[in-house]
Amino acid sequence: HSSSMATDLVLKGDYLLSGDVEGIIKIFNIKLKQSKTFNTKRSPIRKVRFAPGKGNFRAFVLFNDGVDIWDVRDRDRISTLKFPRDTIQVTDGDWASSDKIILACSDHCLRIYEMSLVDSSSSLEFQTIPQSTLYPYVIPGRHANLLKHLLCISNGSIGALIAKCEDTNLQGLLEKELAKLDADSRTYLTNTTSTIDRCLFIANLFNDPWEQSFWRLTEYYLYVYGTLNENSNRSSLPLLSTYDLLLDAKTFEQIQLERTIRRDIKSISSSASINQCIDSYI
Repeated sequence: HSSSMATDLVLKGDYLLSGDVEGIIKIFNIKLKQSKTFNTKRSPIRKVRFAPGKGNFRAFVLFNDGVDIWDVRDRDRISTLKFPRDTIQVTDGDWASSDKIILACSDHCLRIYEMSLVDSSSSLEFQTIPQSTLYPYVIPGRHANLLKHLLCISNGSIGALIAKCEDTNLQGLLEKELAKLDADSRTYLTNTTSTIDRCLFIANLFNDPWEQSFWRLTEYYLYVYGTLNENSNRSSLPLLSTYDLLLDAKTFEQIQLERTIRRDIKSISSSASINQCIDSYI
């Protein structure tokens, strides 16, 4: 055993436990200077761990093809678990408590086993959950920019939008991502005729703060200076107060006046004082 390369060591109390590439476990009593060696007759040992708890000398032993639980003082194998090569593999493991172990498996599951290693409390099979919602952050940057560009310039059906993509290799990807749009969004993009409405909607869809600010300002100033036709949906287009440095003088003055009124009203209590405050400003 001394000629074999140790793969893991663990110390608990006076006991030093080691495992090697030949599947041999060695426990050494540091105080008594005595050692015991026993062969697991399995693949190389990847990891050994003592169970938590005073006087608990059960050991968790991780192999390439499964795990064992041993009582190292009695040299007794309590239980064993093997996974065939064509199924899941154990990537790591440890003690979850003094009588339970937890295994991280290659199928992305965490399994908690009792000492018998028969049934686990989380034997769910790994499933690929389909992404049913358009999420621009997981789309490659080039594809996301192309998709945003096509959505902004398109004025028709989704199919016509995809046809505008000259790169046939990207058409399938764009079709897949556009299929994740909900029905209301698809209807809006198909029916809207306003470039500003479309671009602002897409900026919100892609959560692009720069474009959101740009199109809100564009819409506001086109409306204020009469370039944008008035309709029932644009009876008023007040900008948020955070745009104060980009506002015209009249709107900026109105916002600051409202702020002053609210501040003064909070600082007075009687109704007569409130009315006097409002009258003096308005």
